[in-house]
Amino acid sequence: MMKPFYFTKLLLFVLFPSLVWAQDPGQAQDKGSAILEAALNGKLIKFERKLGASLIKESNSLTLTGQTSDDILNTEIILLNISSINPDTKIPKGEYKIVPEDDATTYLVRAEYVVISGGNSSYWWSNAAVVKGGSIIIDEITDTHIKGKFSFTGVLENEDGSMNAKNLVKVTKGVFDLPLEIRGVLDPQ
Repeated sequence: MMKPFYFTKLLLFVLFPSLVWAQDPGQAQDKGSAILEAALNGKLIKFERKLGASLIKESNSLTLTGQTSDDILNTEIILLNISSINPDTKIPKGEYKIVPEDDATTYLVRAEYVVISGGNSSYWWSNAAVVKGGSIIIDEITDTHIKGKFSFTGVLENEDGSMNAKNLVKVTKGVFDLPLEIRGVLDPQ
């Protein structure tokens, strides 16, 4: 099983290299009225920068991401992912529950909250083997748009890869309303 830290970096790099590495605020894409926000431990956080929703055709992997700042050394990031276990299975509207990876039969669903401060990162992810609950609900999905809601409890991953079940982030009232890009793995960015 891939550790969340490496999964996030790999996923963000593969899907959104310009989002991960760009520090120039002029490179931020105007997404119009795009929305990605959630309450984290009761405090509303708006992820208004570097918003992205991408569906990879070959794997039917959907990723939604946004961050609070263009400064990659000081920001908060939310990452939601739904991946089909069988690449031929599409991702329609509906509820996708976060379950332990070993229990996933049709879709693998993951969510992460990342805080980067002074270049140091902390990762809370939806490790359903440690904490139960959470889901991503897609209310609308077309070839160009996706809308829905989400919630999960994130568990802090320690530097050694172990999970700190005493350090949790409750993500509630999450909503997204984003343009959707459908592309192939090798399509230019």
